[in-house]
Amino acid sequence: MTGADAPATPQRSDLQGLFEAQAGRNDFLTGGKVEDVIGLCLSGGGYRAMLYHAGALVRLNEFGFLPRLREIASVSGGSITAGVLGTAWSRLNFDANGRAMNLDEQVIGPIARFATVGVDVKAILLGLLPSFTAAGEVAKAYDRHLFGGATLQDLPDKPRFTFMATNLQTGSGWRFAKDYAADHRVGRIDHPRLALSCVIAASSAFPPFLSPVRLNFECEFHVIAGTNSTAWWARIPREGGHGFHGIMGAP
Repeated sequence: MTGADAPATPQRSDLQGLFEAQAGRNDFLTGGKVEDVIGLCLSGGGYRAMLYHAGALVRLNEFGFLPRLREIASVSGGSITAGVLGTAWSRLNFDANGRAMNLDEQVIGPIARFATVGVDVKAILLGLLPSFTAAGEVAKAYDRHLFGGATLQDLPDKPRFTFMATNLQTGSGWRFAKDYAADHRVGRIDHPRLALSCVIAASSAFPPFLSPVRLNFECEFHVIAGTNSTAWWARIPREGGHGFHGIMGAP
């Protein structure tokens, strides 16, 4: 049967219908099989987004939905909330109804207190000095107030937390997770031990004021066939006027 003779995929306007139409094929988005899972996406918007998503977690917890989550993806201010949830996940005490009885203590409280800390102005001013960067100061503040030296390897296996950015060199989306950090046009790092504070500073950079984050990948980098990349630095800005989030590699 030729391509012209092959039956067309049924056209459906609703998302679930689209999944059903693809049930016998590889996932049209990621190349894997579509699974019946619940995911949570936390979008950007600075401190306002951070607090908004904290409120969303409270509501989801009231309904006992948090243990049902399998994927949590975030960017910018949403990544701050996701990072706090991820590092606290193993300490959450869920009751028989799936409600975390100590969510306020472990997640909401730290986020609310951090919302009273001014980070951006100090980071921008210090970034004007030699040997300082605004992004570096933001990462230090995240680590000092929220993450205490945690790395991507301190996140739980389930749910999987993915922090989003964009590779400025390729224009492709960059993903940070416990099991990998990758740009599909360049390559990946398996089980990266990057500081969570740096990852979230990358996701929440805002050029030109909060500068791109520069990371040194001191581990094996698996290069995708067809590229000539052998070693990578990463620079990552947050959302620009159109919500772009960046990571830029430099040889």
